[in-house]
Amino acid sequence: MPKKHGKVKLELAATKKRAEEAKLAALEDERRAAKEAAEREAIETSTKAASQVAAKEATGHHIDASLGILNGSKTDGQLSGNIFKATENALKLEQERLQKYKEFEEKTWALGLSYNKDFQRHEQQFARRIRQISGTK
Repeated sequence: MPKKHGKVKLELAATKKRAEEAKLAALEDERRAAKEAAEREAIETSTKAASQVAAKEATGHHIDASLGILNGSKTDGQLSGNIFKATENALKLEQERLQKYKEFEEKTWALGLSYNKDFQRHEQQFARRIRQISGTK
């Protein structure tokens, strides 16, 4: 009987440990999801701000001061200055991202062409040998 009682305790402890691990994993998943959602929202906000700055530069109109950042303690001048700085920074970051993407795309394209050239030679050899074996020209 005592052996069975000890075995039950061990199984109970293992079950508790698995339950705690599952809770920790669930909490970590929630944190990760919340962090990703916050990052997506920040990217969305910066993209909207950058598009507004681009629209302002294209049309010459003033930015609307209602980006959802309004705070009663700041004056309109401070608020519009902060919004303008934020949109400039967002636009600058977006331009840097686009530049990096273009450089990456050019490198990838150059590698792709050499990759195709390497295999084109082998493809021609295979076709030549198949024609030779089948007796067609």
